[in-house]
Amino acid sequence: LKQYYEKAWLGERINYEYECNGFTILVSLQPIYKLGYVTELIGSACDVTEHRAALVKAKARDEQYRTLVENSEDFIFRFHLDGTIASSNSKMYVTYDMDAESLKGKLLTEVIQMDEPEKWEANFEQAIVERKTQQFGIHLQHPDGSEHAYNVTLSPLFADGETEVDGVTGTVHDITDLKKREEADQSNRAKSEFLARMSHEIR
Repeated sequence: LKQYYEKAWLGERINYEYECNGFTILVSLQPIYKLGYVTELIGSACDVTEHRAALVKAKARDEQYRTLVENSEDFIFRFHLDGTIASSNSKMYVTYDMDAESLKGKLLTEVIQMDEPEKWEANFEQAIVERKTQQFGIHLQHPDGSEHAYNVTLSPLFADGETEVDGVTGTVHDITDLKKREEADQSNRAKSEFLARMSHEIR
């Protein structure tokens, strides 16, 4: 602690924390001048244990969220209000063999071929204007030329005070396999119904 007091006596305002019996204490040292010289120090101490614990928990939650985003099988984006990409997760970079610099500042409709770009743009604008989450389906083309079906969720991001929309988050979930299973199930049901009718007519 001596170093903090030495700095304070030299005229520097000091803030530092220390642990005491399980508590985190924030100490402030304010030098007081008289005739151009520091003649005394005013010190104050504040228990910030709960505040520090809340910050640690918040940091842990942020780390968990980042881990989930980076390891997600979905494409996860953050967009600026003009629709340009602010950031994306690793799934996007790996699938389309791109890096962050090649995506940032571009519209998604510029870098990925989709069947209905106007639907994307209309829902993006609605998310901002209506300040509500928009969900819709769309097809995106992969680098190998294959077309995949996706469910898209676009949600407005609010600035401090939750009054102004600050951006948009997007989650794009691949439902191609689900669609194929549904189509196969429908086909099987149609065949079963046909065979049942034929059997009935023969009898």
